[in-house]
Amino acid sequence: MQILHKFWDLDPLQCSQLLSIENDIIFTITFYLSRMPNPLLSHFYENEITLGLEESGVKFLWALRKPLSEGKISPPSDFTYPQEILSKGFLTRIGARGLVCGWAPQAEILAHRAIRGFVSHCGWNSILEALWFGVPIAAWPMYAEQKANVFYLVEDLKLVMGLKMNYSLGQTDLVNAREIQNAVELLMNDTDDEISKMRARV
Repeated sequence: MQILHKFWDLDPLQCSQLLSIENDIIFTITFYLSRMPNPLLSHFYENEITLGLEESGVKFLWALRKPLSEGKISPPSDFTYPQEILSKGFLTRIGARGLVCGWAPQAEILAHRAIRGFVSHCGWNSILEALWFGVPIAAWPMYAEQKANVFYLVEDLKLVMGLKMNYSLGQTDLVNAREIQNAVELLMNDTDDEISKMRARV
C-alpha cells in the first residue's frame, strides 16, 4: 500500500497500474471524516473502514483527511503521517491493493473508466459527479442535507444504495466494518439483480 500526503504525489506508474483497465476493476472509496465534531467517533470509523476494506479484498483509493479541531473554524487538512492513525499492520497486509491519500480530485477520479463504485457521504456535488460519470454510490450520510439527499435517491429514484439508513434528524447509526465490507462487495457484484438494475439506471 502507498501512503501519500497529496493525490498529486502519486507516482504515475503506480497510478496507471492501479487504474489499469486490463487489471481487476477498481473500487474507489472516498471518505472525508474531517467534519466530524467528535474525534473519538472519527477514530472509530477510521478503524472500521480499514477493517472493512481489508476484509473485502477489493482494490481501493481512500482519501483520508484530519477531523476538524473542536471549536475551531478552519479548512480540512491532511495527516502528516497517516499511517499513525490507521490500524496497526493495515498497510503491510493490504500491500499494493490500495492507495491512501489526503486531498484528491474527486471528479477526475470518478471520471476514470476503472472506477466501479463510490462510497460517499452524499453531499450534492458528490452525487452529481458520480451520477454524471455513471458510478454507482453506496450512501453513508453524516450531517447537514446529506440524509435528505439520500432519502430521495434511495427511496424514490432507486439510484443509490443505502449503506445503513437512519433518516431521523440529529441521529446517525454507527456503521461497522462488516457493513462497510458488505456494501463494497455488493457494489462490485455484477450478479446481484438490484445492483445490476441500479447500475443500469445510473
